[in-house]
Amino acid sequence: MYRAACGREHAVRHALASPDHSAAEDGFDGATVKVYTDRHHASISKAASVVGIGRKHVLDLGTSKGIDLERLEAGLKECSRGSKQGAIVVLGFGEVNTVSHPLL
Repeated sequence: MYRAACGREHAVRHALASPDHSAAEDGFDGATVKVYTDRHHASISKAASVVGIGRKHVLDLGTSKGIDLERLEAGLKECSRGSKQGAIVVLGFGEVNTVSHPLL
């Protein structure tokens, strides 16, 4: 949760091109934050919901071989400084319960 809140603060400051803006204090001020992930886990959606980003802004770009880099690049290009769009990228490296690993 703490990481999601920190990511939100940075993404909103970047989106608004305002280094002193605080989403926790001032709100999003029209900014949207998208969370790009390669493995959509319920905890990511829950954190996005709790810190005000919203579940619908969590986008799963995962493929059987990792993350779709073309879609990630396109999404990040939309988030240029001052565009009112920010981004957080969450990548996984394995699954604890199933021992799933992208390189195995």
